[in-house]
Amino acid sequence: MVITLSFGSGHVTAARAVASALGRESAGSEVRLVDALENCHPLFRMFYVWPYWAMIRFAPALWKRFFERRVAQRKAGTAPVWAWWFGCKRLFREIESFDPDVIVCCEVGACEIGVIARRKGLTQASIVNTITDFEAEPIWIQPEVSSYAVASESVASQLREWGAPADAINFVGIPLNEKFRADVNIDDARASFGFDERPVVLLMGGGMGPTNMDLVAKGLLATGNGMQIVALPGKDKRVRRRLNYLSGNGDALLRVLDWTDDIAALMKISSVLVTKPGGVTLAEAAVCGRPMVFFDAIPGPEETNARQFVEAGAARLTGSAAETVAVVAGLLQDDSTRKRMAENAAALARPDAAEQIARIALEAKSDDGPVLIVAISNGAGHTRVANGIAETIRLREPGRQVKVVDVADYMSRIARFTHVTAYLWIVKNAPAIWGRIDRYQKGQESTSPDWFYRRNCRKIFDLARSMRPSAIVATEVGCCEIAALIKRDLGLDVPLVAVNSDPDTDKAWVKPEVDLYCFATGTCVDELVSHGARRDRIVDWGPVLASGFAGGRDREADRLEVCRNFALDPSRPIILIAGGGEGIGRIEEIAGRLAEARLDTAPQFVVLTGTNERLRDRCLRLINRENADSLCVPGWIDERQMPRLMGAADLLVSKLGNMFNEAVASELPLIALEPPPGAERLQYNLLAQWNVGRPVKTIDELVETVLRLLNEPGESEEMRENARIYGRKDASARLADWLSINGRGVSSRAVEETETYRGREVSSGLVV
Repeated sequence: MVITLSFGSGHVTAARAVASALGRESAGSEVRLVDALENCHPLFRMFYVWPYWAMIRFAPALWKRFFERRVAQRKAGTAPVWAWWFGCKRLFREIESFDPDVIVCCEVGACEIGVIARRKGLTQASIVNTITDFEAEPIWIQPEVSSYAVASESVASQLREWGAPADAINFVGIPLNEKFRADVNIDDARASFGFDERPVVLLMGGGMGPTNMDLVAKGLLATGNGMQIVALPGKDKRVRRRLNYLSGNGDALLRVLDWTDDIAALMKISSVLVTKPGGVTLAEAAVCGRPMVFFDAIPGPEETNARQFVEAGAARLTGSAAETVAVVAGLLQDDSTRKRMAENAAALARPDAAEQIARIALEAKSDDGPVLIVAISNGAGHTRVANGIAETIRLREPGRQVKVVDVADYMSRIARFTHVTAYLWIVKNAPAIWGRIDRYQKGQESTSPDWFYRRNCRKIFDLARSMRPSAIVATEVGCCEIAALIKRDLGLDVPLVAVNSDPDTDKAWVKPEVDLYCFATGTCVDELVSHGARRDRIVDWGPVLASGFAGGRDREADRLEVCRNFALDPSRPIILIAGGGEGIGRIEEIAGRLAEARLDTAPQFVVLTGTNERLRDRCLRLINRENADSLCVPGWIDERQMPRLMGAADLLVSKLGNMFNEAVASELPLIALEPPPGAERLQYNLLAQWNVGRPVKTIDELVETVLRLLNEPGESEEMRENARIYGRKDASARLADWLSINGRGVSSRAVEETETYRGREVSSGLVV
């Protein structure tokens, strides 16, 4: 099933091209093309479609702010689930009755529809997103999506930044009607349209507009230059009426076409294409090798589309009708410039995009469900562990589907408040209270009652029901409880793996549904056994880390790359100051004190504030003339960049948690203030016990320790050597191998085969 929404002709054209290519690539397949707006409820059209067109036509600046805000806030949808459910009932019934193997989504709303259908249990179809612009938005990123087909590398970069798996993204271009690839006899095509030798200017305003096409046409006619103007106003009735009032004058001719089924031929005989920069139109023009002039770009993706082609030298962007007329008139007099622009446009062409998307869709159907990895964003550590596991599985099994899900996105407001917002506030502002809560919680059999999770995390149960995973991995104790309930309530006979990269454990981890406990230390193993876990289900493989931390890194290469990216001096020491993903701790005070210390070694400080934008603003205010070349505050660092940054640094000043494991794996000396009781307190003690860092009590002691370590490099080198001993960097690889053996069958077999795998490890000299 290919789903689109007819906001303009571009999405529909792309959807038709994909549907046609699917028919050619797999003759035995049944392909159904659906426009979600065709049979939607009138009220849905009134409140979802009409406001968009009203903003585009009458308040484009308002639409620009609305779109940019939606992207910046990473909105989960363009409309609430209930609105889609109410407005597109007929389509949801059609999805359920058609029962597709694959859903191809050719508009962001179509992606939302496919995901809702999966979560409601109406289908188990794989979802393939086809993005028909040169800019995306975070709504496209959903755990149910199997593959992404994108128009450019810049879109692929956006999706990766927002969390889409790199191996799921395919740079294929924008799907087009196969007519655009066919050869055209220019003389015959001109004759079929009744054109003579004069240059043809093709004027297009998209399927719906709105444009000032009539003003452009009027201006071109007024130039007196010999040209033949073909105007295609689409469904914009206002512009069509105004165009019909215009007439040619002597050397210039205007023809207004309400409809033509051979735009490809028109493009190929045109000298210049003057158009609103919709993604599909630009892709068509590139295949035809036409120079372009853009006007009336809709704020948002169309502006990005235009910028891509202008920067490639294939087009010119104009800001008014008068400027458009002047640029077109100039190009008609400059054959060499038109030829160069046409060549640049042709270099951007991706003529076989529809066929590639069809193949991706056909390959997306899989009998095996994905590995579902459940994490929670009450700090970056759990999600980093989850992404590290997912990345390793994809590297070792490229064809395996893996979905990382943040439980917080599927919680009710009350659950999100108690498990994320309130938790983070207490940890940051009342650590002593959190210490008491943590000590009490460690001995409890659950972090919240089962009924609480069932009622307030119902959406994650719906997701698992639609996904039918082949294995489940939980990276946090509450996530483990939820995963165990999912496995029990849905009757899933698949392996459940509990992964904990902290050096301690809670009793709530122990669930009969868990088939494998992958924990960081031998102490955790003993604690789990004391809590009632079966010893034969526990492995001590060390902490799970992102793949960038595994194996040896070239420290000098990392240093040069980091210094180039952050404008640092590679000859001066680099000190990282961090507080985890939420920017917790006394980062601002530490950065200020260290920046004022005027150390003899003239170190450079890179302050990582995570997602805490207020903290970043405060730290930026610490930069002044005296320390401008010593203090850098980049804010959020993508987890793919973190291994390189740690590899380049000389010291790390940070809170503990996952940063402890990453620092040891990076052989980076770590200095930390005393944390509240809990897992981080154990890590704090390990700094001195393992001699991989220095625990300090006060900021004065912290500053003195930094000064000493910078002046005595031998002490730091000793810490690096100890980190090589204690740093275990293969836990994610071992886990991926275990899932490869056990993750496609039932959990009872997984338990039996754990012994086989454990025996294999013992025979190779590894410790279980």
